[in-house]
Amino acid sequence: MRAIYILLVLSLTGCATYEFDIRQPPEFARHIGRKADESFTRDRLEYRLRSVDNHLVMRIFNTSNSPVQLVGSQSTVVDPTQQSRRLTGGTIAPGAFIKLILPPMLQQRGRAGPGITLGVGGGYSSNGGGGVGVGSTFYDDADRYDITDGGEAWDWDGETDIRLSLKYEQNGKTFTHLFTILRVKV
Repeated sequence: MRAIYILLVLSLTGCATYEFDIRQPPEFARHIGRKADESFTRDRLEYRLRSVDNHLVMRIFNTSNSPVQLVGSQSTVVDPTQQSRRLTGGTIAPGAFIKLILPPMLQQRGRAGPGITLGVGGGYSSNGGGGVGVGSTFYDDADRYDITDGGEAWDWDGETDIRLSLKYEQNGKTFTHLFTILRVKV
C-alpha cells in the first residue's frame, strides 16, 4: 500500500518546465520558448535563443566579414544568488557562431583515481569441491562531473533572473551587450 501512495504522489507532482523572458534591454524584451528560436540582431551579431530542457541556449552568430572575439575574462553572468560567474570566451569566425548554455550543463565522466577490488571466489567440481563468491569495489573518490561548455557550474532554480554581460572585441574596438533574463515556469 505504501508503494502505491508513493507512486501516486510522484505522478501528481511531475516535473516543472521552465522557459525564459528577456527583460533588459527593453528593445529586445521577449519570451524565449521551446518550440522555435527567438532571434534579434545587435551590432552585427545575431542572437538565436531557445529553451531546451530548462536551460537557456544562446547561439551568437557573427554576420560581419571579420572575426569577433567574445572576451571571456571580461564577460560574466550574475547568477540568482548574486554571485558573479565567469564565462568562457572564444572567437566567432565570420558566418559562424558560438553557443552559451545557461546554466552550464554538467556531464558525468567516469570515476577517477585508483580503485581496489576485493573478492572471494569459489566453484564446484565433480570431485567434491564447492564454494561461494562475494566481492566489493572501493574507489578513492566519488563520481566527477565536467562542464560541457566551459565556465563555472551554478544552478538556476525557480522563477529567478540572471544578469548577463558579454564583452566583445572586433577590429581593435570593444563593445558590451547587457541582458537581464528571467526564468519563468510554464
